[in-house]
Amino acid sequence: MSGLNHWQKADNPIHIGSMGAGQQSSDMYIRAQLGEIQPRPFAFIFADTGNERQRVYKQLWQLSEWAISNFDNPIPILICSNGNIYDDSLQSLEQQKTRWAGPNMYNSNSGAPIKKKCTGEYKIKPKETLIRELMKKHGFKSVIDWRGHTIDEVHRIKQDKRLYFNVRWPLAELRLRRGDCANHAEQITGINFTWSACKICPARCADIKSVREMKEESPEEWQEIVFFDNAARQLPGMKYETYLNRQLVPMGDMDLSLQSDNMPSIFDCNDDTCGL
Repeated sequence: MSGLNHWQKADNPIHIGSMGAGQQSSDMYIRAQLGEIQPRPFAFIFADTGNERQRVYKQLWQLSEWAISNFDNPIPILICSNGNIYDDSLQSLEQQKTRWAGPNMYNSNSGAPIKKKCTGEYKIKPKETLIRELMKKHGFKSVIDWRGHTIDEVHRIKQDKRLYFNVRWPLAELRLRRGDCANHAEQITGINFTWSACKICPARCADIKSVREMKEESPEEWQEIVFFDNAARQLPGMKYETYLNRQLVPMGDMDLSLQSDNMPSIFDCNDDTCGL
């Protein structure tokens, strides 16, 4: 947990909150809006991949409405995008492009995930472009990027090596866990927040509970996932077939009767900027 106070050394910084519209980042926004975390951020930024569940987009709207309805000067939530990961990935497959920036699918030969680039392309790039624009426009020399990781995600807490770019983890500073955030956010706003991740994210598609919920409650979203998984069976440049789930079967053939897939978490999303 060392280095949590590194951000305090920043020179004339702009404070920006990373918004994923899930349980943790939403609670971080709520606590900042209530003044429980200081200083007040300039804004929160939601980098939209175009592939969140409709429930998550609804959460983002509800959170914004809560702030507008209860505060005279709510912290702005800015939205940016670098395209639609679902549409872009399908187009890449159709055109047989060798560069794959789509979701990190599982290799059927090794069972391991292929190299992950989607976070950099659809989360980091658009967010940091907007941050640089805000810094230039308002005369800030550095940035403090707030991220909503909690103390049960210590392995995802990584300081940035750039001199002008500092990362802060307010929820970890408060020694909060994911469950603490979900309970507090619902208590304050009345919103039952779910976790944020693209519909075609392997972390979601390998999670039995989440897959079962989507199939039962959101048939249209489920069909999107099944279609995408079938379309991406043979990625350009890949020798072996790829799948969105750790069972290494088509999404429509997954065994959803299990409590879990009882397999090692080989995906283990260690990226520190996605799915908050």
